[in-house]
Amino acid sequence: MGKKLLLPVILILTLGGPALASGFPDTYGFGARAMALGNAFTAVADDFSAVHYNPAGLSQRSGHEVNVNYIHTSPQLEVKKLNGLDLYTTGPGGMTRSNPNVSTYDEGGLDLPVPLIGAVLDINRIATKLPINCQFGVAVSMPEAFDSSFRIADYPPDQPHFIRYGDNIDRMVMTGALAMELIENYLHVGVGVHTLVQGPGAFYVEELGDILSSTQSNALVQAEFGPQFMIAPRYGILATFWDEQIKIGLSYSGDVQLELGPVPILSTLGLGFAGVTLPMMLDMYSYYTPKEYKLGLAFDHEKI
Repeated sequence: MGKKLLLPVILILTLGGPALASGFPDTYGFGARAMALGNAFTAVADDFSAVHYNPAGLSQRSGHEVNVNYIHTSPQLEVKKLNGLDLYTTGPGGMTRSNPNVSTYDEGGLDLPVPLIGAVLDINRIATKLPINCQFGVAVSMPEAFDSSFRIADYPPDQPHFIRYGDNIDRMVMTGALAMELIENYLHVGVGVHTLVQGPGAFYVEELGDILSSTQSNALVQAEFGPQFMIAPRYGILATFWDEQIKIGLSYSGDVQLELGPVPILSTLGLGFAGVTLPMMLDMYSYYTPKEYKLGLAFDHEKI
């Protein structure tokens, strides 16, 4: 392949291939260094994690890079009554708990281990005659488990529950981005895509009383679904001033949502001693993430 074709091909692969978003990055962060900075990384974005925070930042660097991170989150939540006593919550299945660090469906707790691998390819070292600095970045996380369960539960409105913790965020995320330094030491732009990938799983509607009963297992309504993924674009721009000590970054992420369905299910409507089986179609949206605009300002004084 000629060097003149290399940049357009990489751009096409970036726009059409898999990448990253929702899931654990939006809950905790993406990459150890960015998380240590409180995820205030839009105007810094100078390592592989720029593919998530601001793809334009990739072109600040030069040379190839491979980065391996291991993120282990262990939420420590405490919920008390106003008088200091434990607040007991009761789930739809009758499970009572006072410790919010224990998942309703997983006695093992809410710990989430995430291995994360990122790489940056210096295109200038391959296509040596390019007039500007170009970098291509990619990152992928490997979740602890790849099976998925969606449960619709009728929680009492006066009891707290934590829908963003537990296996709800245990999904594979991937991202890719291409960045170019349009004006040396001053202006960087980047474009990429992000994707949340979910393995095959099941959907449950539980504890609806005596109205509905299931034809499968102990769940009232149950349906299986295959692998799912969602994808959205990501753009970024980064400007540097005062010998690159002041940086202003702006990034945009498109909205994404996971579509589950249409899935055929069978439910039974109880009528005294008899029952009527009803065929139904389930169509549901999950993991909706709205459009995001992020603006950041960084000041890096060489003596600090």
